[in-house]
Amino acid sequence: MINSMLRSLLVASAIARLTGPSSASADQLPIHMVLFTPNDVEPPEGVRERLTEVANATEHFFLGNMQRLKFTSREKQLFAREADGLVKVYFVKGKLSGKGDSYQGTECLREVWDAGVDKFQLPTNYPIWWVWVYLGPQPERLRVYKGQGTLRRGGWALVNYSSIEGKIDADADLAHGFNEEFTLKGCIHELGHALGLPHIGPDGNAVGGERSPTGNTLMGPRTVWYLSRTKSDDTRVILSPAAAAMLWKHPVFSGDMQRRNVLPEVVTGRLAASATRQGVTLSGQMRSSLPPHHAVVFIEPEGIEDERWRKTYIGRISRTGQFRVSIPDLDSGTGTLRVVYCFENGAVTGNGQKESLEGAIVRKYSIDGTRMLLAE
Repeated sequence: MINSMLRSLLVASAIARLTGPSSASADQLPIHMVLFTPNDVEPPEGVRERLTEVANATEHFFLGNMQRLKFTSREKQLFAREADGLVKVYFVKGKLSGKGDSYQGTECLREVWDAGVDKFQLPTNYPIWWVWVYLGPQPERLRVYKGQGTLRRGGWALVNYSSIEGKIDADADLAHGFNEEFTLKGCIHELGHALGLPHIGPDGNAVGGERSPTGNTLMGPRTVWYLSRTKSDDTRVILSPAAAAMLWKHPVFSGDMQRRNVLPEVVTGRLAASATRQGVTLSGQMRSSLPPHHAVVFIEPEGIEDERWRKTYIGRISRTGQFRVSIPDLDSGTGTLRVVYCFENGAVTGNGQKESLEGAIVRKYSIDGTRMLLAE
């Protein structure tokens, strides 16, 4: 049944797939570093040096963690540098004053986009804007950080730029010392959203109030929440295996824009859960119009108060579309399970209709001891 369904989908879309976008160099999908200031505020001194420290720390974090998890990135540099070695920064001045709440939301994004196209002649397709908003010396600051993005449309992250004295240390934990004072984890967290990542909680038993064996995750809770709930001073921050799998083939890391516009058709067979000595194993089979590489499972227990604490698990997808995902540390109870697949062109979807968790396969589950029951 699954093969016949897939065959119909493939025949209907064959011509479109063969004529999809061609491969392109990575510089067609840069992460644009922007400093935005209101019309009555001037950029602070040393901003390019500070944002170069940010770029170095961000590259060190992503590329180092992906290497550790064996999701090695083909690209070794994520940000463009100028001839002097400092990161390329686009300076955009807003049309409004910084007084009041003129730029406390996403109002500046339209101005950034217009300047990117008209002033800097940047391509309109698939940009990723990392917008640093400088409203003036402390205590003036952007109060709410935001980020959003998809593979096919690009994305944006909106964060505060602080001119406080100090030096960002690429070798230190993101939530340690001056890195934390600068809110480096929060800033890179929003860039993660711009790259298409959802919230992904800490590993181990952190949800139960104990310290995670690996620390907090980039896409997990704010540092203050993590330290309070785990009753620790653990400032480690990692990129989770789920996030690494979802980013592995993103053009920013792969350098390949082949078929970036394509959201593959997907057909999933029955999901099954079985008990093992290691806990629960979720298994299934899928077929798709583009090659997949990993399945990612999100677990949300009933009553979870914040999705930043939800757990994730990954499993490799075989050439025949089979996958097994080990889930070793689930508590008894009920909740929601979401499954997405990661594809060689960078796409992430479960149903082939929407990206990331919006297109996830969703099942209600219940656990009694080591037995998991899935609702169809």
